[in-house]
Amino acid sequence: MMKKIITILLLVSTATFYAQEKDAIEQYKYGFIDIKTGKEITPFKYDKVYSFEKGGGVVKLDGKYGFINREGKEITPIKYDSVSNFDRRMAKVMLNKKYGIINREGKEITPIKYDEITYYSNELIEVRINEKYGIVNRDGKEITPLIYDRIIYSLGSLAVKVNNKFGFLNQQGEETTEKKYEQIGNPVNIGKISLTPALLNHKWSFFNNQGKEVFPVQYDTYEDLGDNSKLYKMMKVASNNRWGCINENLREVLPPKYDEIYFEQLSSIINIIKVRLNNKWGVFDMLGNELVTVECDEIEVYLGFIFVRIDGKWGAKSSDGKEILPPKYQQIAADGYNDLLVKINDKWGVVVATGEEILTPKYQDINHLYGSEFFAVKINDKWGVSKGTDQIVIPALYDEDFDYSDSTITATLKNKIIVFDKKGKVISKKRKVVRKDFPSNWCNFMNSNKPKEKQQQFASDFIKVKKNDKWILTDNEGGEVSFPIKHTNWKDSYNELICTVKVKIN
Repeated sequence: MMKKIITILLLVSTATFYAQEKDAIEQYKYGFIDIKTGKEITPFKYDKVYSFEKGGGVVKLDGKYGFINREGKEITPIKYDSVSNFDRRMAKVMLNKKYGIINREGKEITPIKYDEITYYSNELIEVRINEKYGIVNRDGKEITPLIYDRIIYSLGSLAVKVNNKFGFLNQQGEETTEKKYEQIGNPVNIGKISLTPALLNHKWSFFNNQGKEVFPVQYDTYEDLGDNSKLYKMMKVASNNRWGCINENLREVLPPKYDEIYFEQLSSIINIIKVRLNNKWGVFDMLGNELVTVECDEIEVYLGFIFVRIDGKWGAKSSDGKEILPPKYQQIAADGYNDLLVKINDKWGVVVATGEEILTPKYQDINHLYGSEFFAVKINDKWGVSKGTDQIVIPALYDEDFDYSDSTITATLKNKIIVFDKKGKVISKKRKVVRKDFPSNWCNFMNSNKPKEKQQQFASDFIKVKKNDKWILTDNEGGEVSFPIKHTNWKDSYNELICTVKVKIN
């Protein structure tokens, strides 16, 4: 008995080529209904039906394929040996091992005569008969004869090959160059544009997607910037082992005369070109204007500054190449607040971006306290605080660097934590419990008197001591720690690097 299978009319996105296949042993017949009304769209007569895709649904009857529209009308005869889904308003069909193209109305817009058909991402289609290739447009018209041994389509560019020589076509299929090039290279991206390299007599030139030569044959090699192409909008080119660069406006920004070229971010909005020639470094902007003369032994860029080293000494320049500091310092560092930390004669100072010195280079070390106008300064192995001048706000008496938070400054002195206001006045003092630099060994404290056990972690720079049958923790100077914990049980593990302790809060 013949069985009916109801196929609901849905839109499913696939890219399938349907070819002849074995039918199931049990015979079914298929049709379509409207999912909303339940109305029968087609009679249940097909051996198989497939999804609707961008214009038509594929059906199979007696081993042949065809298309129906959403009203259930057959828009092609059911005669093809295989078919594809519709893609860009067209579908490929095969009959007697030859291919053709139909439109969404079911009309054959090319003869069914081709051995191979390949869609491009634009409006063009590659076709082949025997071993010769040509181009067909979306109307089915052959816009080139089928005379090419190979067609290379990449990023909009069309290169063709005849007798081992390459030429270019425009998007209308017209030849724009002689077929004289020996090799076609991989496309390169420069910002938003793409170029196709072509080799002639060991030199490269470049063509756009209209087949027009935008750079004449002159370069020995080239290098695109990969993922950084959109950021820097440049491509590197070389002649005679020297490098230059081209921008997305198809202008040679730097001629190929440098040993090395690097593209770097000077800041979030400024890019620069760093070059090396005869072991000397210089800097150019992205238009090719010289910012730093090619005379430096080393150049680093960071946070909007250009740091230059000449004869072993460092100086600093602004993003437009103006000198901020002459090259006379042992070290220079940007602190992220538009200030420069400078070292000369083994002493540190601070210079602002205008070049004005605000802290004389006389300190052992300097740190900018994060989020503040204060600097921690080190004098005679002790730390103090300056408010952007040589006037000290907090005397250099402290063993460790300072922290700044919520308009207060925190210091450590003889195992005590001291908190200052912004004027250097003491706000509070308390005993230090936890070391600032946590070692690898920890103590875990378990409060067993709570319904849900809490776990706190402290650096284990403490000593366990038994006193009156109770365990306590002392710091490394013998003082009992400030939290009021008495220990009824102590368990060591991991070679006494980790201590797990049950505690009772008094």
